[in-house]
Formats: sequence, C-alpha cells, structure tokens
Amino acid sequence: MIYDKDYREITRHNRLFEKGKKSTHWMDFIDVIVARPRALKYSGFYSLLPDNWKSYTNEMDSEDLKQSLKFLKMCLLEKDMAFAEKVLAENIRKSVKETAALWTTYYRLTEDVSVYHQNHSPPALPRLPDYDISAESYNSLMGRMRDDR
Repeated sequence: MIYDKDYREITRHNRLFEKGKKSTHWMDFIDVIVARPRALKYSGFYSLLPDNWKSYTNEMDSEDLKQSLKFLKMCLLEKDMAFAEKVLAENIRKSVKETAALWTTYYRLTEDVSVYHQNHSPPALPRLPDYDISAESYNSLMGRMRDDR
C-alpha cells in the first residue's frame, strides 16, 4: 500500500518478492489491445488466456474480437478468468459463436434463479362489488338521434 503524508491510502498493489521479476496488470492493457485487436497474439496477455479463448479469438474478425475483449475485461473485473472460460465453454458446447451470446450466457449463469423456484402463490385479489351493465342510457341517445331525423 502507498500512503500520502497524512497516512491515507493512495493505492494498493501486489508485490513480487523475487528479484528481477515483474508484474503486469493486464486489465489496464485490454483497452489498448481493443484499439488494435490483431495485436492480441503478440501481447503477453495472449499467453495467459485459456486454450478455448485462444482458439475462439483466432477465428474472429477485428470487430468481433473487439467486442469479445470488452466482454472479457468486464468478466475479469466482475468475476475471474475461470468464469470467462466457463462462459465460453458453455457457448461452444451449444455451438454458439456470436460475441453477443457471451453476454447472454454470462447473465444467465450469474442470475439468481432462486427467484423462479419459490413456491408462493400470488396474494388474493380483493373482491369487487358487482356491477350491473345497462345500455339504456346509450339506447336513449340512439332513440333521440332517430327522432331528430
């Protein structure tokens, strides 16, 4: 942690305790890679991707690759790489290749399904008083119109 002169935390980061090692936080670089998506293969981030993500990104055009990387960044921020791998594996299992389907699968896997499984009946509707339907006022208007002719 890094503090200011009043001992308030400015930032926090993981440290490597081996000499000569460096740590890169790839989340910050995904936006740079999105600007030039074909550079993904030449980045260090590509080597960290699971095999299914590597093969998935190899088959895409630039625009789909941009959208997939944006999804991957959000998934890494909200969950982790294992969950991103699970989402893609689910889509591959269902033979779905569209990038928009990544979002659909993500939300489907993260939604609270207990809401749908509760066995509660809706509250009873209040009993309303009976209402007599009468068309006599309408008929009287129609009769007056006939008499006017």
